[in-house]
Amino acid sequence: MMELRQARIARIRGRGGGRLELELELRWPADPPGHPVDRPAGGRARAVALDALGCFPYRAGDRVWVNVTARCLRLGSGGVDFVVAPAAGRPAAASRAGLLDRRHGHIMKLRYTPLQLAVQACEEPGAPYHRLLRRFHQLQGFPVAILALHSMVAPCAAAFAVSAGCGAGAARPALVLTDSAALPAAVSDWVHDLLRRRLVAPLITCGQAFGGQLEAVHAASALVAASRSGAPAALVAPGPGVVGTATLLGTSCLEVAALADLVAALGGTAVVACRLSFSERRLRHRGVSHHLQTALGMLAWGRHWLVLPAGLPRWQRHAALSQLARCGILGRHRVVEVPPPAREHLLPMLSRPWQSMGKQVHQEPALWDAAAACGRFLAWLAQPQLPQPAG
Repeated sequence: MMELRQARIARIRGRGGGRLELELELRWPADPPGHPVDRPAGGRARAVALDALGCFPYRAGDRVWVNVTARCLRLGSGGVDFVVAPAAGRPAAASRAGLLDRRHGHIMKLRYTPLQLAVQACEEPGAPYHRLLRRFHQLQGFPVAILALHSMVAPCAAAFAVSAGCGAGAARPALVLTDSAALPAAVSDWVHDLLRRRLVAPLITCGQAFGGQLEAVHAASALVAASRSGAPAALVAPGPGVVGTATLLGTSCLEVAALADLVAALGGTAVVACRLSFSERRLRHRGVSHHLQTALGMLAWGRHWLVLPAGLPRWQRHAALSQLARCGILGRHRVVEVPPPAREHLLPMLSRPWQSMGKQVHQEPALWDAAAACGRFLAWLAQPQLPQPAG
């Protein structure tokens, strides 16, 4: 069920990265019995309107329809509401004939929903990568880092740049966003910042995800396009907002297994960053997350690299290795301990404070270091002439 409310635009906060940020004035009815609603302080709420879903001429004072479903359920979802459309009006970017030009693409994303949109996928005839993708179907050893959380992208990309020895903007990995979490790339602050600071390129959105510099129908074609783009390696990650249910199989993070096997089947080298935490209150995510244990210990068929950060305190290292042994990962995969680049070298490369699940670097150092160690190892695979980073 979707919960819509009418709201008034109090002010325009800013525009960029394919989105418009608004501040809304919301009026709320009384709480339904037994279902308290998380109301914004002072009746003001931050909201986002996505250009790809209708470029409306929003102005302060306009009334809009806003999707507040996540707020009503007290979910995170990035801490914002999403504007659907003005209460009246039509998109400003509608073509004069009222029809879309097929030369701009005819592959539908968000298919068979009221918000379906047409994009030019890199595979379709007439697209820049069509001929390449007809000729090449193998990754030929191309190294791919597979990240379970969106928050792991920034430290991994920064560590890759530092480890490649060329600084930001030189040896940049491609970034492939899957459709297991947020579908619009524009909702991610990190994607906008990493592109602007030239730490990743190109951005490819695959499946039902959209908004990348390249659009792809499937993760397989997205990976081949990344390998032919001139990038020395690729990062593959979900957008913000992964889903978990405290069950073995009910989580979007299990795509790690399918992605790693896909990379191997295409002839690439899959490198999985260990999802690691010692500050989590939830026991199932303490140490090596049970999501990763299930993905690599139970579901993955191939033999892949798994990167642990070297230099963990002795008890943390022992706990992580014990978990990996119990779930079968140590016996089935190649586990390597890699010293991550120093945080003081990586943090200045990022333009905003890093956090994951509400925790900052000093509160969640193991996760940061695991992603950074993966970035360093990926750089070595992409440039084997670099000193081997194994600890």
